[in-house]
Amino acid sequence: MKDYIVKWNNKKIPGISKPITESGILLGAHLIGAKKLKKFFNSNFKYIPKDGNGTSVIEYIEEFSGYDVSKI
Repeated sequence: MKDYIVKWNNKKIPGISKPITESGILLGAHLIGAKKLKKFFNSNFKYIPKDGNGTSVIEYIEEFSGYDVSKI
């Protein structure tokens, strides 16, 4: 996920109200799956995966935006 963090950290994309952050990417990958998260970015945000509960990767990226992961 490092390449995606470097490329997208602190960037805004359509459909997400908060900037993308390292914590949002990491938690999105954990909860949706790294392959699906990569496909989300590589599809130019057209592919929006959801987990088994119907929560989209966008919701996870927004919800977990801005946490300090350096202390984990």
